[in-house]
Amino acid sequence: MLHIENTIVAFGCCVNAIVGGAELRCCDVYGNSGGDWVGDIADQYRINGNFSADPCFCDTTDDDYHLWNYSPCAQVGCRLIGAWPVGCTDPQGLHDSLCHTRIGSSLILDIAPNPFGSSTTIYFSIPITSRSVRCV
Repeated sequence: MLHIENTIVAFGCCVNAIVGGAELRCCDVYGNSGGDWVGDIADQYRINGNFSADPCFCDTTDDDYHLWNYSPCAQVGCRLIGAWPVGCTDPQGLHDSLCHTRIGSSLILDIAPNPFGSSTTIYFSIPITSRSVRCV
């Protein structure tokens, strides 16, 4: 049996994130197109330190897979998860547990609870511009 520890499996394009007999420990499986904790590894979600959360890479568009200082992969009790350590820090001093996702020029700060059932709260910021903004 394959043993996988302290590993990030994120944003993959395969049918299942991991196929075959594998024992995972302290792993983040997140954002994979075929699902995350599905198939052969479904029963290992939320045990042995396994979780599913955005790993918060510094800048994937420039292939920088270091972690932000607020990454859940740098905060868990399993030591560092993934191949790269913290490589960028939050210059605005926002809460450490927030993972930032850019959508256009907006910045999503947090979605809680995630996953959610009947409702959720989305915390976001909108950049200040010289244009007038009217909220309705």
